[in-house]
Amino acid sequence: MSSTHPAFRWSDAWVLASIAVGGGLKGAMLKEILAAGDLINRTPFTPQELRSGLAKLFHRGYAMQLGERFVIAGDARVELVNALKEPFSSFSVMQFFENFLDSKPFDSGDRAGVDPDWRFDALTDEMVAAARKQYEAEAATLGAEALESHHH
Repeated sequence: MSSTHPAFRWSDAWVLASIAVGGGLKGAMLKEILAAGDLINRTPFTPQELRSGLAKLFHRGYAMQLGERFVIAGDARVELVNALKEPFSSFSVMQFFENFLDSKPFDSGDRAGVDPDWRFDALTDEMVAAARKQYEAEAATLGAEALESHHH
């Protein structure tokens, strides 16, 4: 595959789906992308998966960054807007983006899901770790509040 058009992997579709599930058309903060990624795949993104996916998606114009938000863009946005006219679950959003990107199916031997040639270097491991910590703290608070309100 030429470097002008990266081959998309399953994890790239996961990144794009997580932006959509995390923030809809308004875009998602990093912590929302991480939360949505956990919801969709029940496992956390690695910083490398995020960097590789974002680099390829930005390169193709399917995602972009606006301030602190990551937004679905270009043809991916047009296709998503059309698709959202029907009811969607987060799983079907994932399938939608796998098909849209024509991504290779998930292969457990390829868990890394990373293309070393494609890196979104503006996103550091520390930023991912900080966003994950923030999301987990908020999730724990919400869980505690739900338990509190359930007992009253």
